[in-house]
Amino acid sequence: MSNEEVRYKFVQDDDCGWYLIPAALHARFIQHLEYGENDHWAAFNNRFEEYRCDYPGNFTFVDPQ
Repeated sequence: MSNEEVRYKFVQDDDCGWYLIPAALHARFIQHLEYGENDHWAAFNNRFEEYRCDYPGNFTFVDPQ
């Protein structure tokens, strides 16, 4: 395991739901969308539901980079 900080980013699914995911998972998130989030809902949900968040405008940051 690396000592590097985990970086996060906001992304949207096809239904305009927002997720705050680790940046390292961005390609996987996009891959799920390309396969069809609704067609493979269980796989998508199992992987990303914990990252579902409110609208990004409701967040504040101390040190955005």
